[in-house]
Amino acid sequence: METSTQALYPITFNSNYGYILLTSITLFFIKAMIYVEAGSLIPLGVFTVFCAPAFMGMYMKKRWVRQAIKIWAVVMVLFSIIRLAIELMFMITEIREAHVVSQFTIWFNVVTLFYLVAGVYLYRKAKRLSDSIYTNSSN
Repeated sequence: METSTQALYPITFNSNYGYILLTSITLFFIKAMIYVEAGSLIPLGVFTVFCAPAFMGMYMKKRWVRQAIKIWAVVMVLFSIIRLAIELMFMITEIREAHVVSQFTIWFNVVTLFYLVAGVYLYRKAKRLSDSIYTNSSN
């Protein structure tokens, strides 16, 4: 029998997969807010386009949640590969503008590598993650 709390919040984090997913979403949201402050709404738009269906999917069937997690994982991997390629391009051309240097700090490199590893990991474990976070077994 479901409690009212379970009906409102059908996700629980019974595994590390859920924490990795939550961390990746939080870090991407923080990055999107940094870009909003700088005047660009593109990362916030990407966040909204890919996260909103995932959150809505958590109220639907497990299969839908699994697909949303896989899409999010692919976005994270693509984002990190593009970011690493841009950084490599700037290192090769030795561009030292203040904006470029501020975007490629050690912190942002750590976050980028986290996205790469977490994206691959979440993609491979999407079924197990959707099973562990979805508490409504009747759907």
